[in-house]
Amino acid sequence: GIYITDDGLPQLASVNGLQRLHLHKAPVTDDGLARLAHFPDLVGLSLGRRDVTDRGLAHRSKFKSLKRLVVEGPRISTEGVRHIGDLSQLEGLGLSGLGITDAAIAPIGALENLRLLSLSGTAVGDAGLVHLSKLSRLAVLNLSETRVSDRGLSSLERLKSLKQLRLDGTRVTSDGVAPLRLALPGCKIAVRQVR
Repeated sequence: GIYITDDGLPQLASVNGLQRLHLHKAPVTDDGLARLAHFPDLVGLSLGRRDVTDRGLAHRSKFKSLKRLVVEGPRISTEGVRHIGDLSQLEGLGLSGLGITDAAIAPIGALENLRLLSLSGTAVGDAGLVHLSKLSRLAVLNLSETRVSDRGLSSLERLKSLKQLRLDGTRVTSDGVAPLRLALPGCKIAVRQVR
């Protein structure tokens, strides 16, 4: 494969109609993200290296057309997620494996176009689910390997558009999921306990 660097990003701007950038393994840094202004048609962006930090996500004003964003990396924190809350066009958001907590996801509750959300492998728990209850268009939610327990599931009962929910490796029980299954009969709920 070809690795794109910070210096190579502006050269990609000459590719007519470029809509998606998968920079998961590319050595792109925060400074490279600042150059995304050259991509006015960009609707999909995937980031996942140690070189991207909260400072890189602060360039969010250049991402206004994004509909899908995947951010994975140990250097993204609560502050970085706050920046994502400004991306009102987002329909899909992946924040798996980040060290974010309940307070960090409050801005995500304002993303009214969100249809897909993955928070797997984060430190999100019951209190954070309150913020997600406002996402009326959400169809797919992955909460696997989080701190969610039976207590927080009632917050998800308002998500009537939800079709798929993953709760693998969480603290939920069959008894705790039962009321949620009744409230969301059209939702496939996967719960597999990882030992």
